[in-house]
Amino acid sequence: MCGFANAQGGTIYIGKNDGGKIQHISNTDKLLEDIPNQSRDLLGLMIDINLQTENNIDY
Repeated sequence: MCGFANAQGGTIYIGKNDGGKIQHISNTDKLLEDIPNQSRDLLGLMIDINLQTENNIDY
């Protein structure tokens, strides 16, 4: 995240492997809350986070 913050920004996908295949994430609701809070608290970064769904699997 710091690298993106120090550059032009970008997108980080959580729940996709290097080949682009979606991997199961067990608790997306908790991640939607925890990731922005930890980013703010630990790094001082305010980030946008979005839930995506493909083939009925959230990532």
